[in-house]
Amino acid sequence: MNWTYYKKWGRIISLFLFARYPIINGLSFLMLLGERAKRETHPPINPNVIYGHIGVFIGAGLAMGFNVQRRVAALLHVAQLIFLAYIIQTNEKLKYKDWLRTKICLRMLGTAGFFLLYAFFTSQKPRIQYLRRIGETFVGIYVACFLYQLLTEPTEKEAFLKHALGGTISLYMFAILLAVCTLCYIPGFFVIDITQALLLALWFFTVTVDSRMHYWTKRIGVDYWIQIRLIADHFAMMLGCLMYVTCSKKVMAVDGVSSVAESDEEIEVIEQTPLEQPEVHAHPNPEEDITEQTEQSKKQQ
Repeated sequence: MNWTYYKKWGRIISLFLFARYPIINGLSFLMLLGERAKRETHPPINPNVIYGHIGVFIGAGLAMGFNVQRRVAALLHVAQLIFLAYIIQTNEKLKYKDWLRTKICLRMLGTAGFFLLYAFFTSQKPRIQYLRRIGETFVGIYVACFLYQLLTEPTEKEAFLKHALGGTISLYMFAILLAVCTLCYIPGFFVIDITQALLLALWFFTVTVDSRMHYWTKRIGVDYWIQIRLIADHFAMMLGCLMYVTCSKKVMAVDGVSSVAESDEEIEVIEQTPLEQPEVHAHPNPEEDITEQTEQSKKQQ
């Protein structure tokens, strides 16, 4: 088994699971509303808006899952995530703390960035390149804001220092890694290489910090299904990183291109079907072939 084998299956698994994430997102959204219903008499969001979001969640997930207008469905889900982040940030009835509102919205922004990349990878040629750049910019902004919140928000910083091995040293090493990811994603340099580091960083933070359910729900007071949604968003971003690495390849710069372009990376989707080769029909008997050529030359004379 070589790297090509693992890359092929990584691409298949990441695209399969990532395309169905909106359905999981919709189910967790319903579970969150059900959890809040135990202590509220009226939902914090208009019921018509809730029904509309559930319909878009399921519709986008089914469309991407069955390969029906995948780019349109992905872009629709991106718009939905941005609108839902706006609702969470501005709706006072939710009664979330400011740092938690920001955290939820940032996770949605990062997930939206990877769905823009999914829309790019699943588009037909010629592909719309600005989808790739906007998606990378969204991810870069998310990583930058994630880093800023981790270093400045006392709750986030305390949770990391309490659960991550290495304490302060791990915090600053993790911060440096996120800073490098930001500096690569926003301008678009060495994105394929740095995406592998981002995948490891998200996995490390999810396993060591986000997965401490008792700490977040009992001590900090975060709703159970809010924490589940935060973990699910990071899981979706990890699938997005795997998708980016396995669905793209580096292209060497051509001679004569400027030094800035030589240090950049061009993303190209790996075709899942090989190019068709022209059929070559061999004559079953070479002697008959020579005889036919001799007869044709005599007729011409």
